[in-house]
Amino acid sequence: MKRKFFLQTMLVGLFIGLLSFTTTSCDKSDDLTPEKVPTVVKSAFETKYPAIQNVRWEKAGKLFKAEFYNVQGKDVDAYFNGDGGWVRSETDLLPIDLPAEIATVVSTNWPDYYVDDVDLMESPSEVYYLIELDKLNAREIYVRILADGTIKK
Repeated sequence: MKRKFFLQTMLVGLFIGLLSFTTTSCDKSDDLTPEKVPTVVKSAFETKYPAIQNVRWEKAGKLFKAEFYNVQGKDVDAYFNGDGGWVRSETDLLPIDLPAEIATVVSTNWPDYYVDDVDLMESPSEVYYLIELDKLNAREIYVRILADGTIKK
């Protein structure tokens, strides 16, 4: 059962990753040139992510959104306010990137579902995995699980 869950999860994650890669456009009208991003925001980004060279900026409401690939090659969106305060980061993960403890929590609590999408959500106050679970002929469900395996309500 665990092997079947792992293989399904891996294949679905690979498919979703390829699909999102092929449908993402690099020419967005809401992109900001680096000159339009406040210096304090760019400085805060460079402090938080010193190893990152290639960043695409855009405006997300009142926030500045930095889109980049981290040193592990994962797609990350980091949000900063106009004062340079880091608000949150969302890292796209593949289902196979889930720590074993988290995968066990998922397979134990939702044995008939497969992991469709995973995001590592980080903010100054919390860190959790946002996991989209799908099941044939059922609505998808979203669960938030803390790094220690606690299901967040």
